[in-house]
Amino acid sequence: FLPLIKERVKLAESIFATDNNDNKQKSEATWFHQMAEAADLPFDDDMLEIAPSKDKGKVNNQRMELHHLLLEPLRPIGSKRKFYRLHEDMNSNKISHDGEYSSRDATADLMQKSKKHSLKRFRKR
Repeated sequence: FLPLIKERVKLAESIFATDNNDNKQKSEATWFHQMAEAADLPFDDDMLEIAPSKDKGKVNNQRMELHHLLLEPLRPIGSKRKFYRLHEDMNSNKISHDGEYSSRDATADLMQKSKKHSLKRFRKR
């Protein structure tokens, strides 16, 4: 269960780091361009050391892989996707709408749990 989560988180971190690095480089280039324009200085793109984005295809592949991983539900091994149907008990008037059992007999519950025990200990002496 945990390795599946770690795989998804690792992919998301890798995508975020690459995108964040690209955004920082673009922001820095824009800032230099604006400052050069404000100071009336000529600006060449060669002044900045911006590495060409080779990771774009890699990031797109990672995004697709993460998307496919996120489509799969995460469930622990052995868990079932069935839920206890509390609404059936509410419709059959076993449970009131405030969540309490409307008709419940403690002695019946005790007898269902174990028939070995007698009810002698509950009687007054």
